[in-house]
Amino acid sequence: MTDRAGSDYSRATREGDLTTMKNRLRRNGFILLDLAVVIAVLFLVFLIQVSMSHRNKVIKEQKEARQQMKWIAQAEELYYHDHGRYTDRFDRLAYYLREKDTFVCPTTRELYRLWVDDVGRYTLESPAGHGSILSGDPDWSE
Repeated sequence: MTDRAGSDYSRATREGDLTTMKNRLRRNGFILLDLAVVIAVLFLVFLIQVSMSHRNKVIKEQKEARQQMKWIAQAEELYYHDHGRYTDRFDRLAYYLREKDTFVCPTTRELYRLWVDDVGRYTLESPAGHGSILSGDPDWSE
């Protein structure tokens, strides 16, 4: 009987120790669920940061492309002032620009599209859809 009572007592003591240990862990440390929640929150913050970084890069490239298009338009106007007509050739406009890579869109790394219509007006378009300029009038609608 002592044996049986002793084993019941030892089982109760072990179960009590487990309950006490669980309570201690809850009070003093993290449980697995807490750790999973922290990792999930950190992952969401990381995803937000990556998406904002990409968005900022796209906005920067768009501003740079529009600025380059304005420079090309100014060069086109200077060419018109000197020659009395517009040109659709970038090599003729290179004389009026300091940077020769101005003709390349920063987003797609393609040349901007430039042509002169039958009326004598020029059109300059971005290959990435950053807008266009029609004889000096920018159209930045997307």
